[in-house]
Amino acid sequence: MIQSKIKLKLKEYSREINKPVEDCKFLIALSGGVDSITLLHLIKKNNFSFSTVHFNHHYHKMADKTASFCRKISKVSHSITHYSLDLSFNNSVNFESISRGKRYQRLNKIADDNNYDFILTAHHLDDHIETLFMRSLQKASWTARLG
Repeated sequence: MIQSKIKLKLKEYSREINKPVEDCKFLIALSGGVDSITLLHLIKKNNFSFSTVHFNHHYHKMADKTASFCRKISKVSHSITHYSLDLSFNNSVNFESISRGKRYQRLNKIADDNNYDFILTAHHLDDHIETLFMRSLQKASWTARLG
């Protein structure tokens, strides 16, 4: 059921860029958490073309193990490319906001440089901050990458 909902939603988004969803390239941001791994699984199950990216902030003691897990899950999922990027910086009071901004800058750069049509991030229902941030960053429909 959720698999078909994802496919329908992505078809809707692909119409915004006048491209069949089957021809779209997706860039999936992997955190290693259940949300992003589920998204990866659904994209794979729908046979979409995708690559993955993981940002290692070196912020917690499991950071390197999480990065390794994301590399492995990307490989067994047949990701076209897996980008494993370090994003470490000074601990700050506003770590979440700063790291989010840096992640979206890098995601947009990778997408622009490699012609990805969509950047996919997975969040649970209570994660409204990320949605609002993405909308404010792009000043437009945050679902589609309109070249």
